[in-house]
Amino acid sequence: LLQYSITPTLRGMLMITGLLFILLVAVMGAALSAVFQNVARRRLDVVPFCALISLFQVSGALLGMRWDALRNADHHQLLALAGIMTVCGLCNGLGVMANIEAMKRGHAAISNALAQAALLIPFTFSILIWKEHASVLNLAGVAGVILMGFLLGPGGAPRAKEPGGVTVWLLLILLAFVGYGFAQLTYLVPSRWANNAGFLGLRPLFLMLSQATFFTIFAFVGRRPVTRAMVPAAIAGAAVGLSYLYAAALAADAMTAVNLAGIVYPLAIGGVIILFALYSRIVLHESYTARSWIGLAAGVAGIVLICIR
Repeated sequence: LLQYSITPTLRGMLMITGLLFILLVAVMGAALSAVFQNVARRRLDVVPFCALISLFQVSGALLGMRWDALRNADHHQLLALAGIMTVCGLCNGLGVMANIEAMKRGHAAISNALAQAALLIPFTFSILIWKEHASVLNLAGVAGVILMGFLLGPGGAPRAKEPGGVTVWLLLILLAFVGYGFAQLTYLVPSRWANNAGFLGLRPLFLMLSQATFFTIFAFVGRRPVTRAMVPAAIAGAAVGLSYLYAAALAADAMTAVNLAGIVYPLAIGGVIILFALYSRIVLHESYTARSWIGLAAGVAGIVLICIR
C-alpha cells in the first residue's frame, strides 16, 4: 500500500479498518491482562506458565499459517523479520514476567496501567525517527501519561504485600515498561518495509517461537515444572494472545498506509487501561483512592490527546 497514492476514499476506509482492529486489540489486551491477574492471584510460577502459553500460541500460529507466504517471501527480508521478531519476543517475555510479578505484589489494575504506559516508547520513536507529525496536543498527551505515572507511583498504589515492598514493585513496573515498550516498537517496524505484504502474517509465529524458546530454556535450566493448574489459563491466554497479535499486525498495516502508525498502540493501550480498570473494580473489587482515579483519568486523557492528528 505504501507504494501507491492513497485516495481520500481509500484513506478513510483504511482508517476505519485500522480503528476497528485497534478496538479488537484493546478488548483482547484487557482479556489477556485478566488472565495474567488470575495467574498472579493463584501464585502460579510465571516462567513455566509463560513457556506453556507460548508453546500453545506457536501451535495455534502454525495451524493458521499461510505456508505460501513463507515460500514466496524474499529470503533476506524473511531473515530480517525473524531477527527483529526474536528481539520482540524476548522483550515481550520480559514485560509479561515483570507485569505478572508486579500484580502479585500490588494493585493489579494500577500495576497494569503503569506497565502499559510503555506506549510512550513506540510513539516517541515514531516522532523522532519516522518523522511522523506531533502537535502540541500530542505532547500534552505525553505529559498526561507521565502524570499518571507520578500519581499511581508509590503514593498512589496500595502498599505491596511481598518482601521488598514498593521498591521491588516499582522495579518490576520499570522492567515491564521497558519490555512492553520495545516489544511494541519492534512489532511495528516491519510494517514500514517495502514489499512486505507477503510475510507480515508471519510476525506472530516468529515472535511466539522466540518467546517459547526463551521461557522453555529458562524453565528447564531452573527446574521449574509445568503444573496441571496452569493448563486452563495457558489455553485461554494463548487464544486471546494470538488474537491480540494478529489484530495488532493488521491495525499497524492499515494505519501505516495512512502515516498513522504512531497511534496504534497508544489508542489500543488506552482501551486496555480503561477496560481492565473496570474489570478490576467490578469483578475483582479492588479499591481505588481519589488519587488513583485521577491518575487513571490523566493517563487515558493523555492517550486520547496523543492520538489526535
